[in-house]
Amino acid sequence: MKHTLPEGEPVWGVTSLDDHLYVLREKTTKQIEVYNMINIDSHRLQRCLIVAGRDTICYDMIACEHNRCIYASGSSHMHRVALPSDEITEWPINDECHFLSLTVTHNVLVTCPEVRKVKEFTTDGQSIREIVLPEDVCSPLHTVQLSNDDFDCVPR
Repeated sequence: MKHTLPEGEPVWGVTSLDDHLYVLREKTTKQIEVYNMINIDSHRLQRCLIVAGRDTICYDMIACEHNRCIYASGSSHMHRVALPSDEITEWPINDECHFLSLTVTHNVLVTCPEVRKVKEFTTDGQSIREIVLPEDVCSPLHTVQLSNDDFDCVPR
């Protein structure tokens, strides 16, 4: 069955958790739209989360069922939305960050393409490690952790 979101700005990021769909409409917003997926046919916006902080949400969002939160990357900060309270915290990445993924231990992987780095953080923003990618990895876009604990980068 095909469902369509209501008309509006282009969609830059989408993630889901439980029965909710979280939508980032445009690159320069500080707002995440929340839709109820049980009744998505109604196309009704349930609520909006306003992400206040140092910068806007730019590139990506990802949900973590284990930590009951959503992570959203800003231009230089990570935003964490705790669910269901919607409490928002942020921490610095100190480099332009793009796409996000989760590790098998539920940490956040942040790809920083301009500096060819992958950074890993705990759910409360503690830095676990920073990996500088080799020179032959040009403009990494997205990084995922493989089952053998290695990482794989998707180039631009």
